[in-house]
Amino acid sequence: MGENVWDFRKRLTLLLASAVIIAVVFFIFKVLFYYVWPFLIAFCFAVLLQKPIVGLAKLLREKKTLAASIVVTMVTLIILSVLLYVGYMALQWFLWDGSGDFIKGTWN
Repeated sequence: MGENVWDFRKRLTLLLASAVIIAVVFFIFKVLFYYVWPFLIAFCFAVLLQKPIVGLAKLLREKKTLAASIVVTMVTLIILSVLLYVGYMALQWFLWDGSGDFIKGTWN
């Protein structure tokens, strides 16, 4: 019973502030995530590529633009080759049967 009224007000203020923060975070993930996720992915790629770009720039005598161009081109080529390979394997899996012939009726 010896609790101070001001301590109670501080706790209540902290509780309400926490509720507002939780509501804002929920709103961001529930409503705005659809619009924000491309930027989150781009930010993650930028963070992941920062060390290789800086390391290559040291080898290229501090030419950061050239290093960034090389690293981004290499990563893009790797991602595209993986996607093309997966697409090719999926196409083979869907269109060919075990005998080496096309599945009948697929092209008609």
